[in-house]
Amino acid sequence: MHWSILCPAKMEPLVPGVLTPEQHSELQKSRRPLVSKSDVPPNWERSRWRDLPLVGPMFETLGNAGRYSVKLEDVAEFLAKDLAEEGGDGYVGKKVGVIGMSRRSQSV
Repeated sequence: MHWSILCPAKMEPLVPGVLTPEQHSELQKSRRPLVSKSDVPPNWERSRWRDLPLVGPMFETLGNAGRYSVKLEDVAEFLAKDLAEEGGDGYVGKKVGVIGMSRRSQSV
């Protein structure tokens, strides 16, 4: 059996309500793609707080948590692309973390 676990943090709709395919296409033109990585959170930012004894990793996690919000429509397109275009084999048997690509990571 082929499986993978998609691990988005917080998912919100792009806009409230239902969109027609044309409206969705127009909104998608301005969206940035998702970044994915298997078995570890993508684009994790190390913090200087990490080295604090006991509480350091918690502060680092809290600092990153707010960045891991994605749009429902982006996740649906990611799944469709992975399954349809790539055959779905890229992430078989893995946990897959996703995050929206920031302007900063786009320019790198």
